[in-house]
Amino acid sequence: MPDCEPYFVSEGTPWPAVLGRDFVNFLMLGAYYLLCFLVALPLLVVDRCLGTSGYERFIRLMEFIDNGGR
Repeated sequence: MPDCEPYFVSEGTPWPAVLGRDFVNFLMLGAYYLLCFLVALPLLVVDRCLGTSGYERFIRLMEFIDNGGR
């Protein structure tokens, strides 16, 4: 019978810890995108009304963060 453990669980790693970590990562990713949306939408409206470049700066900042600061 084949081993039913996921390949990312190594020997000695309790599977509840792995699933808990994955769940926390999933929640943090959702919070990140929600925060981006809540900040970017008002910036986009202000940019269209006033002609500022805040939205473009915000997008550049998010790309910088997504690339790990590189």
